[in-house]
Amino acid sequence: MTPSGDGQWSVAFSFVWEDEPHVYHGQAAGSLEAGLLEGTAKNDDDDHKLSFRFSGEFEDGTFRDTHSYVKDDGTVKKLGTLTLSDPR
Repeated sequence: MTPSGDGQWSVAFSFVWEDEPHVYHGQAAGSLEAGLLEGTAKNDDDDHKLSFRFSGEFEDGTFRDTHSYVKDDGTVKKLGTLTLSDPR
């Protein structure tokens, strides 16, 4: 997450899913220390566009969220949860 304004962040999620590398870029708003953080991210694959929404809270250096897939028709399907911890 890179600052892009007051309480605004450019986000990049890099991960491997089903043995394939994926990168999602987007925007988020909120706190990286305590409280709510939410945003959206899209993948870089021009052949298979996916968009996700995430919303969660930072507490004691750990981010816990729920995330959803946004279908082409705009409907939202809940996918699961994510926990990110600061490795320090």
